[in-house]
Amino acid sequence: MNYKSSNKYNDAQRNINKNNNYVPLTKRMRPNNLNDYVGQSHVIGPKTVLYNLLKTGVIPSMIVWGPPGCGKDALVNLIIEENKTLCDGLITLIELSASTASINDIKKAVKEAKTTSNQTIIIMNEIHKFNKLQQDIFLPHVEAGTFILIGITIENPFSLNSALLSRCRIFMLNKLQKDDLISILSKAVKSINGEIILKSKNATESNVTTSFFIDQEVIVWLAEMCDGDCKIALNGLESAVEAKVSNIDKSTKPINLNISDIKCSLTAIQATNNKQSDNIYQMHSALHHCIIGDDENAALYWLARIMETGEDPVYIAKRLVRVASEDIDFDDEDASLQ
Repeated sequence: MNYKSSNKYNDAQRNINKNNNYVPLTKRMRPNNLNDYVGQSHVIGPKTVLYNLLKTGVIPSMIVWGPPGCGKDALVNLIIEENKTLCDGLITLIELSASTASINDIKKAVKEAKTTSNQTIIIMNEIHKFNKLQQDIFLPHVEAGTFILIGITIENPFSLNSALLSRCRIFMLNKLQKDDLISILSKAVKSINGEIILKSKNATESNVTTSFFIDQEVIVWLAEMCDGDCKIALNGLESAVEAKVSNIDKSTKPINLNISDIKCSLTAIQATNNKQSDNIYQMHSALHHCIIGDDENAALYWLARIMETGEDPVYIAKRLVRVASEDIDFDDEDASLQ
């Protein structure tokens, strides 16, 4: 079974696990209440529609759309927590991923929603990867109020079934601003027993329990380098700390993290992730230029490289259609039909 269903007990366990050092920093830094959520004030600010809905206990079916690392998962987690509080924990939460969920998984989730007396929320990750048939299964149940559907996507949601979209609110999140990332990183440093050193403060004045120091300039640099992606920022910080602090004897003095340490951790993260947005963009660009340049072998090479990253085949097909219609149609009117 590819979906995860959780009840009040399991939700409590998840909250306890956030304090576990083995839980990734990106998970531990998820806010516990609306006041702790950083950024996206146009979506979740005090006077917004979503904020007021959450405070009144009304959660509509919705699509949360935004770039990687902008806080989509954290926002959805807050929505669940707010609703759980108002419902005294009596909710059934079902988590699905469009990358792995089958038609049977969807039917099982719908059946569970029908048989429980609790309010049911289905979280659908990567909902843009669902085909029309899978989307149609949800449609009558969303309309009837059998469950609340929360879809999460990094792609334009308007490619989804228009009938399904008409029954969901769409909340578009933006890339986090530099100041947002600085705020999140500052909290993260404190949560892992670090201390940020300002120009006006000497490291020797710090708390004796501090395990590492990091200059404010380093935090600012990291926030600037991550292009609004909180996950990259937190993973970069966590990797640098683990590399230099984890194996240090606690009896020794705190170590200093500098820009070089952060650069090394970011390089390691990028090297192990073949689907970094910059890399995949460059591959698509290379494929595009090879096609319009009549270099068939090079185009096939870049197409193979893109497919190796696990890129969505539907997205690849859309890019190829775009090349055919925008760059080749002038010379060959049948290019987009071949």
